[in-house]
Amino acid sequence: MADFRTGLQWAETSTPLSVQQPLSPYNWAVPSAPHATTSWNDIERPITEPHFYNFRLNPKKSPPRVFSYSLPQKRSGSLAASQADENVAPGSFSSSPPLAPRTSQGSAKRSKPNPIPLQTGTTPAKRKSPRTDAQKIDIILTSIQDQGWSLSCFLYNGAEIHRSSTHAQMVSIFLAGRGKKTVANVITEWMSHPDGRIPTTSPNSDLMYSTTVLFTDIGPVRAALTTFSTQTIGKKVADEAESAVKLGNGLHVHIGKKPSKHPGTDVCHDDFGESTIPRVQSVIEKDQAVTLYLFKNIAMRKPRTRGGVVIERRSRPADSVITHAIASLNFCRTPQANLLPLMRGILYFGSSAPVELMNYNSRIGTMSAPTTIRRALIKLSQEEGRVTADHGRDPMTAGFLFVDNTQNYARQREQRMGRETVMNVGMSGLWFEAPDVDVEVFDLAAKRALIAKNLRKDVTVDDLLGFLDQQDADLTGTLHVLDVLVRCTPSLKPLRKEISMRFSATAKLLVPSGQAIVHPLACSGRKETIPTELKDGMCDFLEQIGQTPESFLKRKLPVGGDGLTFAMLLQLQTYLQFHDDAFKSFEILEPQLQVWHTKWTDVIRIFQTHWGRVTGKNTNPASLGFSAAKIGRAAPSNVFA
Repeated sequence: MADFRTGLQWAETSTPLSVQQPLSPYNWAVPSAPHATTSWNDIERPITEPHFYNFRLNPKKSPPRVFSYSLPQKRSGSLAASQADENVAPGSFSSSPPLAPRTSQGSAKRSKPNPIPLQTGTTPAKRKSPRTDAQKIDIILTSIQDQGWSLSCFLYNGAEIHRSSTHAQMVSIFLAGRGKKTVANVITEWMSHPDGRIPTTSPNSDLMYSTTVLFTDIGPVRAALTTFSTQTIGKKVADEAESAVKLGNGLHVHIGKKPSKHPGTDVCHDDFGESTIPRVQSVIEKDQAVTLYLFKNIAMRKPRTRGGVVIERRSRPADSVITHAIASLNFCRTPQANLLPLMRGILYFGSSAPVELMNYNSRIGTMSAPTTIRRALIKLSQEEGRVTADHGRDPMTAGFLFVDNTQNYARQREQRMGRETVMNVGMSGLWFEAPDVDVEVFDLAAKRALIAKNLRKDVTVDDLLGFLDQQDADLTGTLHVLDVLVRCTPSLKPLRKEISMRFSATAKLLVPSGQAIVHPLACSGRKETIPTELKDGMCDFLEQIGQTPESFLKRKLPVGGDGLTFAMLLQLQTYLQFHDDAFKSFEILEPQLQVWHTKWTDVIRIFQTHWGRVTGKNTNPASLGFSAAKIGRAAPSNVFA
């Protein structure tokens, strides 16, 4: 206190203390007019350590003493919430200037200045009331104008020039969002303030959300902000797409002739199925979050409610539509991101879609080109062939071979020389895996040993009937009749669950539920009705499952088919029985009549027995023909064949 008063009287000895005006307590020094004996050149404002009330004298003309124009009220703690500046770091304020010389209690050499008493009769300065926000803004804007700056220059240069510690702290608090007002509040005011409205007649009205003009070249605040947002989002969406189509994200499918240099990218059957679309969706959700958000806003309106319950959307699910749309855009960006378009192309190919339709979809980026689809299918078939052969030659696994004849009627729509309508006839085969079957039951040596015992010479009809469980057969037949009744009678519908449960509970050999693993075999152009061609076709199928004359498993191989295939296989084994090799004699084959063909034959037998009169009017209501006539159905052509 003595230092402060000494400096004050030394500075102006002829001016009473009451004439001195106190400084503004909030970062703005408003000194009174200096005395005639003291010029402004003798006073130097502080630049190294800003403070609320301090300034330094010119060291060339004055002693290096720091003093204040007026004595502020002693403060301790922080300012009130209404007075504190939100962009200034909170802290305690002290009445002693930070640049005043500090006295050390342990130093005896430094002498304290003699205090000079203040003039008597003076009145201490009263503390002014806090300024309002509007007054603060007026003072700040006036000071900016005094420096020859505009508001935009002040805001722009505030981040470019070398900042003091107070300046840096204030900017850091504002940009970090630690103040009461954040950047979001400022942007909201800029977008909603009426002074920023662009008239419709102004040439700047076309600059809103501009995609051609850089936002740095736009003056109006609304146009600049919207253009900045548009161009920033556009860059973000492009970066997301580039990240999504990277090689390691799983959207690349390699279908070249040579294996891919990157493991896991070669096309395989596991790439296509129920998990394909969820797999693409996961990539989009992870790497294209902003793109997904924009597409959802385009594809979906606000959900409708009925009675407070949100109505679930049934037609065209938005998630599937958005996934295919974004996948098509990624495929357009790079043809390597072809997982979903290739799957769609295979679907069209399997549905026998016209090539013109496939070319159109390839043009608009929703599927791969037909040639690409064909190469992918060839590579998939080669992979499937290797898997099937490995499973067929594995001695620890078992399987079943099903063979049937196929026909394809190739009609020539345009008659020309050399063209004729033909019927393409061939054979097709399927290899079914049997994971729960014991391979020992197919041992060829064991069957030869049983045949050598000639046990069937003692078999009688009673023995065959004894092999059947008549009680189980009666129960199964009864359940089938009841099942028909509960399914066709609406009043018995509640009993359907009970009948299904009894089927499962009373079955002797319940087949485990599950999807069978099926391997399609390449078709053969041979005819099964000709024994020599049937032999060639069977050798072709056996080779595809890894069985060749040079290398084959010494065990029985079940081969099923319809009635004609079953009969022709038995006839072929009779012709080849004198070969000493088990493969050449087809001893390894075990022909079986398919169950579905057995049931079909039994249904034909029932129709032939209970149809009734064929010629004339059928008047027997117990016959099938009478019921068929009532519903307008003609007799089947093969009933009486």
